[in-house]
Amino acid sequence: MSVRLVEERDLLTMPFTMSDRIRHMREELLQTVPRVCTERARIYTRVYRSFEGDPPILRRARALSRTLDEMSIMIFRDELLVGNQASQIRGAPIFPEYSSDWIEEEIDQNEKN
Repeated sequence: MSVRLVEERDLLTMPFTMSDRIRHMREELLQTVPRVCTERARIYTRVYRSFEGDPPILRRARALSRTLDEMSIMIFRDELLVGNQASQIRGAPIFPEYSSDWIEEEIDQNEKN
């Protein structure tokens, strides 16, 4: 028995059949306009404001805990493996604890387009 590794360029030309479930998921994904999801950022901002005097490590811990408690759990139709970072398909979450300086500029730029 011989084993052949599939190279990335081969994947583009390999014939394959797509199940109805995968075809539906693909179409839904391609037809959805990408959006920014602010749910996570709102939770973090609220917690950071509520505990301004606390050490950064405690603020981060509280924000993570609240995010895990409050963030929406999304299970989309036809999924076999579930989990999400955003509250919608093709949603891009914002991580204000890493950097937030770029957010206003980026949102303003997207509104112009």
